[in-house]
This record gives sequence, structure tokens and C-alpha cells, in this order.
Amino acid sequence: MTAHAHNGTISPPWTELDEQARPEDKSKYMKAALAAQATRTEIYHEFDDALNDHLAGTISEAQMNQIITIAQEGFQDISLDVSRQQRLLAAVNESIFAGLLTRLQQLEKDNLERTVRLYTLRIRARDDSDISYDEDIAICIQSRNQTLDAINEVLADARAEAAEAVDTEDA
Repeated sequence: MTAHAHNGTISPPWTELDEQARPEDKSKYMKAALAAQATRTEIYHEFDDALNDHLAGTISEAQMNQIITIAQEGFQDISLDVSRQQRLLAAVNESIFAGLLTRLQQLEKDNLERTVRLYTLRIRARDDSDISYDEDIAICIQSRNQTLDAINEVLADARAEAAEAVDTEDA
């Protein structure tokens, strides 16, 4: 994190972002966060498909490593974008939506961790037939499904908040 010179003093970079935040742009920030989340979902589905293709043997180890690198970069960029929108919304006193974005970020991190754990268990099960991983896999799938349900709930709340903000602006 770098500091920025401002009025002859050094300030953290988020201070500059706070100063850029404009209350009249809150619905724009909300829409940008939801658009970034939609992109994250697309990347996630492509990543999950690639993991399954790799397990099935249709994608090589080298191809999978490339996909992992691309997905990591995409997830990082989107996370930074959502964090920026969250910060802008917090700066314009949209604490409910900003809180939803904070919760969403954590749930997405949990989802990715559970997906990687599931993938790892499936590789172990494929490569080591002497040990049953069925119970661990079932628990991991259940946990991931619960996380996905929580993500969908947060997104529904965020969409409702964004719709309410647009209706308030139009009134």
C-alpha cells in the first residue's frame, strides 16, 4: 500500500478514495459492485469447469496451472474492485450495502477455499483407491452448497438495496 501526498501531508490511499466518493453516485457504486460480482461468478464457473475437466483427464497439468494463474488474477482484480466500491459506499454512508459487500467478499473467499478443498479430495480419491474419501467429499460438498446459498442470499439483499437506492434517486 502506498501513501499519497495531500495538502503537504502524507495520507493513506483510501483517504483519497474517500474524498472522491460522492453521495449522488451511490447507485453507480452499487451497480459496479454487482457487475463485478457477476464477472466473478463467470470466472468461478469457468474455473470449476476446468477443475472438473482436469479431474476427468481432458486438461493437462500445464493447462490447469495456466487456468489457475488466470483465475487467481481475475479473482484478485474483482476483489479489489468490490473492495473499492465497498469503500466508496461506506464513505457516502451506505453502511448496509457496504456491509453486504464485506460479507460477500468473505463468503466468496470461503467458497473458493471449499472448492479447492473439494478438488484436492477428489484428486486424492482418484489417485489413492485404498482410502475412502467419500464422507469427506460429501461434507465438503454440503459445506460448499451452504456457502453458495449464503452468497445467493447476500446477493438478493444487495440487489434489493440497489433497487431501493435507484427508486429513492428517481423519486
